Order: sequence, then structure tokens, then C-alpha cells
Amino acid sequence: MCATLYAQDWGRSGFSLSGEVRWGPGISCEIEESLVDGYQVWLVNDCGEQMVLLGTVAKQQDPQLSANCCDESWYSFYLGLLTAPSDAASIAIVPFRGSQLYLPSFLPITQRTIATSTTTTTIASN
Repeated sequence: MCATLYAQDWGRSGFSLSGEVRWGPGISCEIEESLVDGYQVWLVNDCGEQMVLLGTVAKQQDPQLSANCCDESWYSFYLGLLTAPSDAASIAIVPFRGSQLYLPSFLPITQRTIATSTTTTTIASN
């Protein structure tokens, strides 16, 4: 599983998130690809609790198996600009069959803070 995401921190009100998530067929070790109907894409917290259902992706009828990371043949889900809760920690890909959900795979959302510093020099003259 891989992603190209853009996140902007908004403090306590959450953060904006946009981009693309990709995963290959058979992401779950619990159920075979041939048995799933599709995948749900969720935002989850640190405990893995489902917070926001972002969408659903139907199973490909003839999935191509590729070992290349983020191959064009992989499943993909596009995130439009959305506001994620401040305690959202991961994106979960959850295989399902009918109403049965299976164990998810997680992609942690890492936020990088760029630190900046400013140096000011004061010169006193008499």
C-alpha cells in the first residue's frame, strides 16, 4: 500500500487531507481477493477505531498482479480536499464481502512540521 497525500495541520479543529491511496490485490491476509466484493477506505484513530468512511472501491474483475509499488493496475482511491479530525491517525483499507468486514490494513498518516528559525542582529551605534 502506498499514498501520495498532502496534509495541512489546522490545530485542534483537525487537518486538511488530499491525495491518492493505492493498494494491490490481496492486501488482506485474512481473505482471498477472489472472495471480496470490494474495499472500504476509512480514517481511523490510534486505536484503529473507524472514524470516517471516506468511500468504497469495487473489486476489479480481472486484477493484475504486479510487484511494482503503486503500479497503475493497483486499486486507487482519490481524496478530494477534506477536513480530517485531529485524532485521525491512519487510513484503513477494509476488505468486505456483503456486510462482512475483514481485518484492515493500515497506512499511518505522518505529519511533518517544518521548523524555521529567524536570527536578528542588532547593531548599536553611539
